[in-house]
Amino acid sequence: MTEGDVQGGAVPPRPRAHMAAIRQLYPQVWSQVEDFRRQRGKGLPAWPEWCYLPLAAAYAIVSGGGENKVSLDRSLDIARIGALAAWRVSQGIYAFDAGVLDGLWQTPIDGEIPEEILYRLPEWCVYVETPGRTVRGMGPEAIPIHGYYAHLEWDPNDERRELRLLLDATAEGQDYLLPIILHLGHGTLDAALGAAHAEALRVARAHGEGAVRVAAELAPPAAELAQDTAALVSALLYLCSQAAEITQAGTSIPHPHRVPLRFPKGPTTWDVAVRLGAAIREAHRRGDEAAGGGSHASPRAHIRRAHWHTYLTGPREGEQRRELRWLPPIPVNVDLGDLVPTIHRVH
Repeated sequence: MTEGDVQGGAVPPRPRAHMAAIRQLYPQVWSQVEDFRRQRGKGLPAWPEWCYLPLAAAYAIVSGGGENKVSLDRSLDIARIGALAAWRVSQGIYAFDAGVLDGLWQTPIDGEIPEEILYRLPEWCVYVETPGRTVRGMGPEAIPIHGYYAHLEWDPNDERRELRLLLDATAEGQDYLLPIILHLGHGTLDAALGAAHAEALRVARAHGEGAVRVAAELAPPAAELAQDTAALVSALLYLCSQAAEITQAGTSIPHPHRVPLRFPKGPTTWDVAVRLGAAIREAHRRGDEAAGGGSHASPRAHIRRAHWHTYLTGPREGEQRRELRWLPPIPVNVDLGDLVPTIHRVH
């Protein structure tokens, strides 16, 4: 497959530049990725369907295979190849309504990470746009991020499950792709980040004391990283929810599929929660007008934050048990009605 060109002279989305850059470093990267995919369940383990390609394959591509080791300065290329290989299949870019993204950004991830919901990602890897957002905990200061990739990883050595985020960041005029790793199955978000950091230190020891010092120095402040990671994960959970509103050019379209492999000629931008955001703003306006007129107004429209809720399951007359379930962000006092928003694309 050859990679298509962007049509109409438009500014290419940033992920296309990322793919071009990684292919310049590793000219055979995509054919190598497809070779590994063909060996799934044959010469290689049959990894879960929700993982496009384990990072062990990306390691082999960066190292050159065999007993070769990846040098410290090339280690980040493993995460980049893993995310871009999975994103390349369907090339979905998700553009949230700004107001809804604000609400999601402020949604904490309390309790355990709802791992089972993450397996409903609409594509093997998604790219979520985050205009005007910053992330702390990656250094001494907050850094702007244009967006981030998200995909699921499966480690063939111990069958470990991970959520992999790759931040598309710019700092001091330099572009970076920076990974955030969460080890699933550890309960809370803090525990997932802690388990990933412990594994990073273990791997660093294999590279010597110098690598261990670098890993320790780059260890982000746990509280700040956890808070901002929660914002990133919250937006992902919306994409995974059954109530997610994902459209293209104002028309509702089913989620993209992981299979079959489509290898599109260019990216597809999906508008997320646009009608919901417009309805909330309109409801706010009407509520403000009603309040200004002195009449009693019902509670303002808003998104109730994502939260845990306990349900009783089982027969009413028999033995019941409590189940803790995660509820996605819920619109309150919002009537979508026939609101048709106008979408203005800004490049």
